[in-house]
Amino acid sequence: MASILLPECLEKIFMNLFNPSNPIFSNSIETCEIKDLYSCTLVSRYWCQISTPLLYSNPFHYFRHLVNNKNNKKIQTGKDFQDYYKLIRTLLSCVPRSEIEEIVNSVCGKELFTESTESVVSPIFNYVKFIHELHLDDKFFLNHGKEIWIPSYISVKEISEEMFTSIINHLAKFLCENCNNLTRLEILYSKLQFDPMKSLTKDKLNGLKKLYLTGPGKVGNEKESNNLTQLYTTLSTTTLYLELIHNSEIISPEHANALSSLISSQKRLKHIILSDDLKVYLTNHRVSEWYNVVFNSLTIQGEWLERLELIFISFENINEETLNSLCSLKSLKELKLERCKFLRVNLLRSWVESLTNLKVIEYKAYSPIYFSFDFELLTEILKSSSSNLNKLVIDYTRTNDQGFGLVKNILTYSQFLTHLELTQIFPAELKNIFKSCTELVYFGIILAYYGGWEPSLRHIGNSVPNSVQRIQFKDMHVLEITSETLKYFLEGCVNSGGELRCLEITGKCVLSQDYFDAAKQSEVQLIKL
Repeated sequence: MASILLPECLEKIFMNLFNPSNPIFSNSIETCEIKDLYSCTLVSRYWCQISTPLLYSNPFHYFRHLVNNKNNKKIQTGKDFQDYYKLIRTLLSCVPRSEIEEIVNSVCGKELFTESTESVVSPIFNYVKFIHELHLDDKFFLNHGKEIWIPSYISVKEISEEMFTSIINHLAKFLCENCNNLTRLEILYSKLQFDPMKSLTKDKLNGLKKLYLTGPGKVGNEKESNNLTQLYTTLSTTTLYLELIHNSEIISPEHANALSSLISSQKRLKHIILSDDLKVYLTNHRVSEWYNVVFNSLTIQGEWLERLELIFISFENINEETLNSLCSLKSLKELKLERCKFLRVNLLRSWVESLTNLKVIEYKAYSPIYFSFDFELLTEILKSSSSNLNKLVIDYTRTNDQGFGLVKNILTYSQFLTHLELTQIFPAELKNIFKSCTELVYFGIILAYYGGWEPSLRHIGNSVPNSVQRIQFKDMHVLEITSETLKYFLEGCVNSGGELRCLEITGKCVLSQDYFDAAKQSEVQLIKL
């Protein structure tokens, strides 16, 4: 019966088997469950032919939650990383063996092949041609898992760093040359040993929607600056319908101008992420002037831009033209400020006052010495956006009495929040938050250490709004509450029609079975992360 269905019908059915997650907390990454779709490839040859192109249309997306710390030399061996290496193995199997042989011979001058050409099994499909999202990120260039992804006809023990780099770059080039109709492109430019724009022809980029580019981190390097300038100049003419641009690092005025031109050339840009390198951020004061050039191009996107994320950006040299450009972003609904410097009301007042349509604010502090300035600016943003704001994320290291004023202002100007994440909170503050923010659906907090949560927490449950469905206690390295206190807290949450369904606890603390039993009595799922 299944073989009677037309391919178009099956394709529509299979598309509904994608199960994208709904990340609740700000540090979550949207992923997509594919086990149902994968099982369809095993039903029959016909189903396999229809489902496989869908399965490999964005294969890297399923591993977005895997974050590699470049300073961490520990080999990644978790199951998800092993599955990622298997994906690399599958894609590498599409590269002709003769090309791999040529690389090996050029690097070491001898053959390292253990199987004859006849014994090497060719892949069922050319999976690369199905790819519409290409992620050449940190994970892709991570020299781990060779025993999984290196072709079986090469001796793993003989793989040097030079050979690994050559093979993985050849795979990256092969992917660029053979993928089709890209909708998302992510490039870690510093790792590439080839010019991606020579491989990515215009027809591959016409439908590009999302672009992520991490630069080489070499400020003032003329060659790298020319390469990046040329890349953005080319994209400005070949790609006109980007919805998202993420640029990490600006290394020269020419690079800034090219990025500005790319932004200006887009028809309906909705999301921009600008981030820079911490070392450059601290030592090169010219960079803030380069970002003024980029900010000035935002005026053209004023009608469309909805999300703006700024990471390690300084407003030290902001000028009136740049302020006017920022003020023109009337459609802006989400603003993220992460470790930015010179967040001063006296520098940014006109922009702050224009942020009346914000629905989401995320802030992460740079240094405690700037808290007073940052909190003053945040308070003004809260005032401007109070009628529309429904999500607020505040992240800073709280010590002594820092932050009491900010928490008070949150209670005053953010009463319509449905999503709230805060740093360390004390019992009295938490109770007041629940009294003021009566529409919360989920919240994540750190229970302040030695904050008197035992037994205070057991009496706070009655104050939790009935609308709350999910709670996260973050960074719980020491558990200061008993299972009995947790039981009373959860009972208070669900009594009188409370909708709480899940409590997550993260950190190094150890939960005994008593805690899970206490949650079960209130029909709340307790998850230890």
